[in-house]
Amino acid sequence: MNSAGQSTSQAVSPSFPTSWQKPEKQPNTNAHLDNHSVASHSVSIPLLSGHLTPAEPTSPSLSSYVTSQCASVAGWMIENRLGLSRLVGCRLISAQYRYLFSAKAHFPATSQAIIDSACDATHEDGFRTEKIALSHDTTTLSGVICYPAGQQSTPSSDLIIYNNMNGTTISNFFDKDRLATTSHELSDGEPTETPGNIQRILGCPVLLYDYTGTGINKRAGLSRYAPAATGETVIKDAMAVLHTALNQPGIDNITLIGSSLGGGVATVALERYLSNLGEDEAIRTKKRLTLVNHDSYSTTSRVVIPQFPKFADTLGWLCGAHIDAATPMKQLVDHHKVNTIILSRESDHTIRKGSRMYEMFANASAQESHLSWYHSNLPGHSGLSEDQAAFLKRKMCASAEKESNA
Repeated sequence: MNSAGQSTSQAVSPSFPTSWQKPEKQPNTNAHLDNHSVASHSVSIPLLSGHLTPAEPTSPSLSSYVTSQCASVAGWMIENRLGLSRLVGCRLISAQYRYLFSAKAHFPATSQAIIDSACDATHEDGFRTEKIALSHDTTTLSGVICYPAGQQSTPSSDLIIYNNMNGTTISNFFDKDRLATTSHELSDGEPTETPGNIQRILGCPVLLYDYTGTGINKRAGLSRYAPAATGETVIKDAMAVLHTALNQPGIDNITLIGSSLGGGVATVALERYLSNLGEDEAIRTKKRLTLVNHDSYSTTSRVVIPQFPKFADTLGWLCGAHIDAATPMKQLVDHHKVNTIILSRESDHTIRKGSRMYEMFANASAQESHLSWYHSNLPGHSGLSEDQAAFLKRKMCASAEKESNA
């Protein structure tokens, strides 16, 4: 992260309550607009001026309408593997239905009630939670931003974006209307309060959201019971969150963090987002970003069959359950040279040997200036271990000091 000195040069105060869009005020009619629609929400720009006359609307011919509809259906069928990816997505993004089978998971109504309670609560130390709207292209989501204690008196130009692990919704991270910061490890596979711990380490606001079809982004009505999330939709979700944050006034630097499933999602979304930008804009954008890939995988398919990576990747692709995070990570490190931190564990029984992102760099002779990694010997998965937390804090502080001296 950059030093606080950079934030004072901003002409616009990073006061999120006045600059972030609110879900209840967010019209859905703008979801199809281009990438500039989110960034310009507070600016009124006349579409017509002078003697310009709008063109007369034309109705598409029947043949062109039929062609477009057929192309749309065909595109959906290919992307979703004739619907198979939606079914496989029930396991890949298990938070869609985990509340039906686990007492530790929250029903959608419970998730919403917990978030509503957190947003309504007041804390003497200044900690607060507020709802926000997140959108990019056709993806529209709800999320929350949590300001650490004392944030009102010391506004920050830095922001954390957290991408969820599998089987978890953001309501799981709240305890007594605030982000929990318990640092102890729970039994293997259970979520610990990683976002709260990261906020405690970095001391800036953290943005949380649920993937499409889960938690506070579960669809209404009978459609809530249909599978909604796939490997592709979660990447589009992460891109929408990143796009919204990057285009908010007062935000200088963003730390994009993902645990387990979220680590791969964050990696793929970031590389795809940068690749869609022009060269100059991509260079400017990457300087504002740090990626933290935490307890994550090279591909989702290898998590299931780590002994046969090529077979696993092929089978996963055919089923529509394949998220390849290794290729985008190589692009981010070698081409974009994004500041990247990889955290992993030796005793991780969820992301097994043969499927870990860390293994891509384990045999490298030296860590590069924009790439660092840490492999913990402590057991567990998706929770931030004490040594991982210490390494992350040390690297982020060193990065901030380097920026301040530049």
